[in-house]
Amino acid sequence: MPFDNELIDYTIPRANIYTRLLKEKYAAGESENVINHILEDSYYRRFRGNVELPLPPINRRKRVYIYDRKFFEPGWELIVDDIAEHKPSSINFIHSAHFHHLREFFLARENEIISKSNDIFLDLNIPLKDTRYMMRTYGKKLRALIMPSSLIYLGLGGSYHY
Repeated sequence: MPFDNELIDYTIPRANIYTRLLKEKYAAGESENVINHILEDSYYRRFRGNVELPLPPINRRKRVYIYDRKFFEPGWELIVDDIAEHKPSSINFIHSAHFHHLREFFLARENEIISKSNDIFLDLNIPLKDTRYMMRTYGKKLRALIMPSSLIYLGLGGSYHY
């Protein structure tokens, strides 16, 4: 959702607005490393409605967090390449990454800079009768790309209506 004031979307995200909250978290026992990560990581939102926003400054060897619910739209590979040029430690998503095609999922999983711990929803609309074929065809590759720490959801029975 775009902000009412368009200029807010074009300002550099600043985590220091959370300093007081982070001090409270630290006093409550939160790790200093976690708090430093929050302050030093980079944050990016790709779209303001339908308008693509420029990349913010990205800190080298720090994580990049992406806010978009629909980041994996056409051209996402170029954005990931642009982010990777800044040498962050990883790209993470605030919300589950949604994929509508296995090809896109495979491209994202094979990209080293995209964190493997991101939640992923494979929104493939696979009819239940076709799941056996899909698993026989792509099962080996899916198993190779899904780590024990991965949270990947696959909706089955896309053609079934109540």
